[in-house]
Amino acid sequence: MGRFKDRAELLADRMELPTDALCGKAKLTVNGRRRLLIENHRGIREYEDDRIVVDCDGAVVTVRGSGLTLCAMNGSDMLIKGSLLSVEFG
Repeated sequence: MGRFKDRAELLADRMELPTDALCGKAKLTVNGRRRLLIENHRGIREYEDDRIVVDCDGAVVTVRGSGLTLCAMNGSDMLIKGSLLSVEFG
């Protein structure tokens, strides 16, 4: 599977396409300080009012803030709302 991802990333670069489109990489979209859309997630590790930890294909995304709520979620996308303070990658 690793070779497939390497080739897909190379193809995406050559065709000037976003790598998340071909490789299933996580894509984060922040709207102001109130909304965060995470595409291609792998699940939630922790969920609290001031912190949400999300598994994203080899990376862990930690969202910190206050009044954080998971407004919508399906198998690959999730929408987090609240007062966002930081988004950390680990």
